[in-house]
Amino acid sequence: MARWTAPDSFEDGWDLYEREMRNVGRKPKTLEMNRDGWERLVRYVTEQADAVVSDIEDMTKDHVNAWVAYMRIEAGTDPQSLCIYFRTARPMFTWWAEEENRVSPFHRATQPPEPERPVPVQTDDVVNQLLAVCQVTKTDTGWRRLIALRDDAMIRTFFDVGVRRGELHGMLAEDWRRAVDEVHVRESKTYTRDLAVSPKTAVSIVRYVRERERYMRNRVEHGKLWVNRHGKPLTPSGINQTIDARRRQADLPHRLKPQHFRHTHAHNFLLNGGEEGDLVKTMGWNSRQMVDRYGASAAAERARAAQRKLRLGDRLR
Repeated sequence: MARWTAPDSFEDGWDLYEREMRNVGRKPKTLEMNRDGWERLVRYVTEQADAVVSDIEDMTKDHVNAWVAYMRIEAGTDPQSLCIYFRTARPMFTWWAEEENRVSPFHRATQPPEPERPVPVQTDDVVNQLLAVCQVTKTDTGWRRLIALRDDAMIRTFFDVGVRRGELHGMLAEDWRRAVDEVHVRESKTYTRDLAVSPKTAVSIVRYVRERERYMRNRVEHGKLWVNRHGKPLTPSGINQTIDARRRQADLPHRLKPQHFRHTHAHNFLLNGGEEGDLVKTMGWNSRQMVDRYGASAAAERARAAQRKLRLGDRLR
């Protein structure tokens, strides 16, 4: 699908921004999100604003505030989505302001408040219920056995190391490093990281890989690790469908997404004494800011655990 084309004065600025960001290794997915937010704002100020502008130099914080109000009131944009659009539109204008020695229209603009809607973390019991319906039975043969082993390994990997859905989808067979029980994760062509898996997860992945090689034999013409029953790469939507199918099979009431496991991993990492700096590295974040957002729904539990561990009251006579 062709993307919307802005007026030349805006499009030229975006083209230069995109080129520079690619040169410094900005992830393609990040640039796609930046483009989406940028397009929404530019389209508003050039087509729908009360005082339509034709050049980026004419934009002010009033235009940004008017756009936020329009998105919230007239367009009925979800509060969480509005926050995302605001954050993703801002980087290009910040870069432009530094490049041209001007003031960004986002400078002192009113940022929409983050909604209080933290992603729920999953208990061990919930994850164990999912794993229970992935167990191989005596009657499971052929592709049924392969899929059962795959789903068990996939759920354990999500829970154990907190990878993103896209990262799991992008794993190659060679990214499973059996000798050291690690998975190699490709965030992009530029950024990669290695994550250590627990012994049980390692056993699960080994069983799946062995069955994948046995069942597929020479039918796999690609290097992807996770495959469907026909030997083709498991798609991102296929991963979502797999998780939800196992959720329904386990008779769990609430819908589950791969992102829920990522939040759960962050919560468990911190609850069990993991350092915030280490979490930033293992999760593939660029700053500590994300620590407060992941596992936020269970932050009170971690705070109570920290209190019990400190036992400050026991220092008194």
